[in-house]
This record gives sequence, structure tokens and C-alpha cells, in this order.
Amino acid sequence: MSKRLRTILQYSFFLGLGIFLVWWSIKDLTAGDRSQIHAALKTARYWLLIPVFFILLLSHYIRALRWRLLIAPL
Repeated sequence: MSKRLRTILQYSFFLGLGIFLVWWSIKDLTAGDRSQIHAALKTARYWLLIPVFFILLLSHYIRALRWRLLIAPL
């Protein structure tokens, strides 16, 4: 099996698994539950994700620097 085909199969498998798990978790919701979820998503403050994203990037950068320092003597 070629590397490209294997990569495509892996992505397809995990994408399918994710879609299945989302479907499985919402299949038994009532219409009222779905409307509550929809209302909560409409009123969410998505701007709060911006600082979280930058903190995540900073965290990864600091970890990379730490590993560089740890591996340098080797």
C-alpha cells in the first residue's frame, strides 16, 4: 500500500469515526433539546476564543523552546 493511499484511508477513517460519534451523541435528542443547543450557540461569546487561541500558540512555542534546550546537549 502506498503512503499516499494509507494517509487518505487514515483521514477517511477518523473523519468517519468523528461523524459517527457526533451522530450517536445527538440522535436521541428531542426537538426541545436541539432548540436549547441552538439558542446557546447563538448567544455564545465567540470572541473569547481569540485570546484562547493565542495562549495556545504561546504554549506550543514555549514547549518547542523547552524541547530544543533539552535536546541541544545530545
